[in-house]
Amino acid sequence: MKWRQGSGAVVPGPPSTATTSTRGQRADPPASRTSSPRAAGATGRREPEFHGWAYSFGWNDVGGSTLRPTVPWPSANGSRCAKLAAGWLQELRQALGHLGPAGAQPFGGGLERSRPSSLSMSLPKYNKAIESAGYAAAMSEILAKDARTAWAWHEYKQSRNAREISDGLALKILDAIPTGDHVEVLADGDIWAEKSALRAKDKKFSRAESNFLARTMRRWIMVADRLDNALTLDGPAAGGMSIGSAQIDPEPSWITELDDMVIKVFVDERDSPTLERVQKGAGFDILRLPSFGDVPEAPDLSKVTAETAVSATREQFVLMTNWRAAESFALEHMKQLGFPGSHLTGGSSDKGVDIAHPQAVAQVKMQGVPVGAPMIQQLRGASPDLQHHLFYSTSGFTSAAIHEAGSSGVALFLMDQWGRATPVEDYARQLEIDSSARSNGPEAVVADYMSQVAQRVQLAVNNYGSDEAIKWIAKEETRKGVALRALGYLMNAKHKLGRAPQIGDASLKSVLNYYRHMELLAAVSCRELGYAYPGSSPVGRKTMSLDDFY
Repeated sequence: MKWRQGSGAVVPGPPSTATTSTRGQRADPPASRTSSPRAAGATGRREPEFHGWAYSFGWNDVGGSTLRPTVPWPSANGSRCAKLAAGWLQELRQALGHLGPAGAQPFGGGLERSRPSSLSMSLPKYNKAIESAGYAAAMSEILAKDARTAWAWHEYKQSRNAREISDGLALKILDAIPTGDHVEVLADGDIWAEKSALRAKDKKFSRAESNFLARTMRRWIMVADRLDNALTLDGPAAGGMSIGSAQIDPEPSWITELDDMVIKVFVDERDSPTLERVQKGAGFDILRLPSFGDVPEAPDLSKVTAETAVSATREQFVLMTNWRAAESFALEHMKQLGFPGSHLTGGSSDKGVDIAHPQAVAQVKMQGVPVGAPMIQQLRGASPDLQHHLFYSTSGFTSAAIHEAGSSGVALFLMDQWGRATPVEDYARQLEIDSSARSNGPEAVVADYMSQVAQRVQLAVNNYGSDEAIKWIAKEETRKGVALRALGYLMNAKHKLGRAPQIGDASLKSVLNYYRHMELLAAVSCRELGYAYPGSSPVGRKTMSLDDFY
């Protein structure tokens, strides 16, 4: 293939091989077939032409939303010419940067099944057929911008034989999604009337001839250019019988029967994640869910002001009885000082740090003698690059420790038996003075949001995610195939709750996104199961306690 530079685009030039006349005789391409200056001036750019096998390809507008080829069809040798012309058309689109993954079939969307054998179609019909085959100027990004389809569209584009989809088909999919629903899987396939998946298994058509399928939590959706509206089929993902294609099949697929209809889905391989998501749902994988009314919106960090201040409070007058309680009280005090993302480190290898924060560390000592200078030095050396170092003690500090703290910049706090912390020196008192400014910042807002989401998700897991609740839901669920599919979302939320990041582990935006998605997972599960989110009591048989008898 030779290349020549056009105005604004690199386009393929005429092939170096000989061409064929309409009667199949070999002949050199006419040298006079080039874009005219008049045509180039009319469009403001050089219109590429492609010559080969008696086909002359020209585009009226390379930069438009579609590429409309002008093709004079030959009167003979049409089948052979059509095949080569389609291949050259594909190469030209690749050169223009408008084609999707390599290996896309030249004809799709049902074109092979509807194309006349004579190939003597008129130019308008041919243009329409090319558009129906999915030859848009670029992959439609409508699905990528809608929260209901963004993740499924991204996953589809990663598949081995992903094809293009026009804006018109994308809008048909969006219009067919039930209110409050979202798409879990986008794939190539077909839906047709048939009473037996076994008989349907013998229906032969290639992936290139298939249509575009979307599987939401509640329904199947099929769109095609030949259909005025989307074909929808409500119900479970899988029917009474499912059949996988043979291992040697060059195009693996999965077939299931549902309500006198048969659904065929093409996959890249037998153990494709697409097939797993079709059958069991995408709850454990999905990374984007649409917002809905049951879930409060995440805070907008760009609008955080002094009015959004979060006040950290704790129950007073609780006797501090052991070192764990001392650490918990110190943690609450640090949050009140304006370090809301603080958390206990735990473990024996904390290197003298009991509480950690992206900007501060603290050590807590509950012992019978005052803290000496060596412990102050140890804390200061544990994280020398951090701005703030705090030390809490129930037994006070030696004069040497106070002197060391003043010279090295460590804030000392004395804790009483009720867990109340009192500043010992100037640096500690200054932290209390500056705490208001820190508490009004975005970090405090994010920490408060994290706490609220974690409480709601944990409550939903307690109500619907326990072993007893899952058994009850699976037994009482009347909508076949919905229960386990929906519970996958809740189990993913439970998994994420146990591995949730702390402030400082990632950016504030990333932490917000994590908690927001975790809550949407739990809320989607409750909604699809028909339960309130997060709920007020566990479902299933009530566990008896002493309170029921005394």
